Amino acid sequence: MRLAPALLVALALAVVACSADPPPGYRAASAEERDALLRVVREYYDVFDRGQVTGDISPLYALHPRLAEGEDRRRGVNTESWTVERARTLGAREVVVDVDSYEPARAYVKGDSAVVYVHGLFTWTYPNGSQTKGELPVRFDLDQQGGRWTIVRTDERVLGETPEPTPR
Repeated sequence: MRLAPALLVALALAVVACSADPPPGYRAASAEERDALLRVVREYYDVFDRGQVTGDISPLYALHPRLAEGEDRRRGVNTESWTVERARTLGAREVVVDVDSYEPARAYVKGDSAVVYVHGLFTWTYPNGSQTKGELPVRFDLDQQGGRWTIVRTDERVLGETPEPTPR
């Protein structure tokens, strides 16, 4: 039996996508936990989107201070500051993210830690009314302290992202 190349690619992507679901040691979040986590992610995007238009990232860092640490543009880790700079340089007038555009967000919990996978759509609107739209796959790592979830790391899948080097 011979499989079409497109089917082989789809199967390979499905295997890769499922390999991270759920991360080792995590369990699927209950409906209540998922709702709480998605409220934090949606709030993140509300504040982050405003920052891309105003150029002020400080409200986002006030909510999630650890996002100001560990930026790695090549791998798409904690790139909020860089994204705000780019949006302002390009003159974004409005930024909107639909977190469930491509698929529903997936949430997993392990004690006071959580991971949320978002596969959404971003839209930047420019002063002349033109738009840029793009796929937005992001992993959010969160910690809970004092009953409040805080985002401690974002990892946007970027084109050409290289895997971690093999230890020698």
